[in-house]
Amino acid sequence: KIYCSYIPRILIAILIMVPVCESVEILLAGKSLLARSSIKDIAYAVICSHGNKVYWYLYMLLGIYLYLPIFRAIVKGLDQKGLLYLLVIVFIGTCVIPYMLMLKNDVVWLKPVIYFTKKLKLAFMFRQAYFLFLGYYLHTYPPTQKVKRMIYAAAVISMAACIAIGLLVSASKGRYVEKWVTDSAPFQYVVTVGLFLFFKDISKRIEKKEKTVGFVLFMGKNS
Repeated sequence: KIYCSYIPRILIAILIMVPVCESVEILLAGKSLLARSSIKDIAYAVICSHGNKVYWYLYMLLGIYLYLPIFRAIVKGLDQKGLLYLLVIVFIGTCVIPYMLMLKNDVVWLKPVIYFTKKLKLAFMFRQAYFLFLGYYLHTYPPTQKVKRMIYAAAVISMAACIAIGLLVSASKGRYVEKWVTDSAPFQYVVTVGLFLFFKDISKRIEKKEKTVGFVLFMGKNS
């Protein structure tokens, strides 16, 4: 199913979306699409990706699909405590440590911590896979309404803190400082959980309306 259904869909999206995005960029730069360098740039973008372009997630999805059987095997044998342990470890490895490395020049007391984490090689783990594990946990063990309200409140506070810190640091430096508002910041993960639960609740309401479900399935099948 992965090789015959999921991956071909992503490849089709890459073959359509990447050349379109690159062509627009080339035209905005005042270059000709028929020029040899332009064709070479488009081909390179399709095969290798530029990493930070708007379509980066398509290439990431290819990797996640290939790892999916392994991820399923990992979570299959875990109970709730085991899943929580996995989430904590992966969260530290994929989010907290890399983010601390980014802040090493701004936060002096982090330097000794960063030294040891570098030595232990803890910064490289499955970052995007964390969201798969987290989604699986929230689906399998849904939180109570009280916990949900706490998560929503934490998400709002996290977003407010992100904006406030980003504005203050950028104002003091006299330029935009992305590291305080980047989507890899730990508190952005709290926002992600809040959004996931919010749309999960909306989807339950939608499922009760047959016409809406039919439309969503039709769009999903043909897009």
